[in-house]
Amino acid sequence: MKIKKNFFLFLILLILLDSCAKNPQKPLRMNIVQSYPTLSSITDFDLTNKTIFVAEEQIGLAIFNEESTELIRRIDRNDPYLNSITNLSTVSYYEPEHKLFIADRSNSSLQKIFIFDYYQDTQILAENSDALTGGTATVHDIVFTHNIEQDATFYVFWGYMSSGTYYLRKNLYHSINNSITTISITPIQNIAQRIYLSQDYLAIAMGQYGVAIYDHNLQLLLTISTPSFAIDVLMLNNYLLVADRNDAVLIYDLKNLNNYFLANRINLQGQPVSFSSTNNYLAVGTPSNGIYLYNIKDCLEPKFIDRIPFSLVGPISRLKFYQNDLYAACRNVGLIKIKIK
Repeated sequence: MKIKKNFFLFLILLILLDSCAKNPQKPLRMNIVQSYPTLSSITDFDLTNKTIFVAEEQIGLAIFNEESTELIRRIDRNDPYLNSITNLSTVSYYEPEHKLFIADRSNSSLQKIFIFDYYQDTQILAENSDALTGGTATVHDIVFTHNIEQDATFYVFWGYMSSGTYYLRKNLYHSINNSITTISITPIQNIAQRIYLSQDYLAIAMGQYGVAIYDHNLQLLLTISTPSFAIDVLMLNNYLLVADRNDAVLIYDLKNLNNYFLANRINLQGQPVSFSSTNNYLAVGTPSNGIYLYNIKDCLEPKFIDRIPFSLVGPISRLKFYQNDLYAACRNVGLIKIKIK
């Protein structure tokens, strides 16, 4: 009886092993599925489910159909829409109100963010009469949040320099009459390389000055010194992730802002310059070693998944996840779309 029982157990084990052999769990991989050729290096990009806006260095603005990769329109410096813009640095689209924000990296005496209406179905690009006026330094990032207290309004956060001082600014934009109200301005240590907006905080990457954490009223809560140059930043639950350009991806525990600490780090064979996260994935772009993908379901134990080598993409300048797909600005090949399979 015992022999028969052992035989049946052995038979069940063989069946399970055979099933696993026939249906092995394939490892996740990053696959380049589409490309959007550009005429020069990409300084920034933003996108919706139908349209991609690309800032081309020294050229202007390229607008692509996301699905077909077709170039819908290219607006260069000779176009009436951009006749006062010489070198785009930042492009951000606020989809709920169809507003496109474009910042100029020029040597003009006055830095502006130009605001356009853009409706995807008609591809109408109409400049609003008002613009956000700042100082003379390059605007690297613009982020938005909805105003729950008033319909057809939203907040705009951005950084600039005026008279040798760097500032972080909060504006309220009224979509119906295209008017702008300044809510708050606060000095910061350096130009905002990247701004990450969470439900409660603003995290600012400030280069050699590390990272600053503010509340939504622009009250400074915390500053963190990083080893070299904080170039990108994001917040996941109670963790702060910092792309420190000459070091690594640093992971800080912020459960207690008064007692934060470096909880972990992701060391790369290459300098991290941009990253993005979605659904427990973290993608990290480097200028010399391609794109890395990690599982960060547990930020304290990030797990390497895959890498796209430098030979396929060249130097990376910006990454963004959108609807679970990854988009990468590549100096050699333009913008690419990556699916994780």
